[in-house]
Amino acid sequence: MWHRRIAACMGLLLMGAAGCASTVVGAWGPATPDVAEGQFSSMQFRDDGSFSAVTVRGGEEALLSGKYDFDGVSLTLKPPGKAEKRYRATYIMGGELQLNGDGVEQKLLKK
Repeated sequence: MWHRRIAACMGLLLMGAAGCASTVVGAWGPATPDVAEGQFSSMQFRDDGSFSAVTVRGGEEALLSGKYDFDGVSLTLKPPGKAEKRYRATYIMGGELQLNGDGVEQKLLKK
């Protein structure tokens, strides 16, 4: 009997985790007009697990794209041929995403 309860709880947990990525799908922009080195001036997350973003590197804007994973507490960007970037990520209902990691601390708002 307890095996069924554990299996049911695990199923609910996995369904909840799978739904986390859908909360970030869409277009995002910075909460403030000033975008510092390493921050994002725009981000787009798609249902298929791909992303595109514009970031500031060396004072210039650079395009970054690839695959992403969001599990509700961390966001991992996986650009092909480059090192993965992992951010501590907090999604706040109403369309706010707070990122912290890779020398970046930024608040993004859903457009």
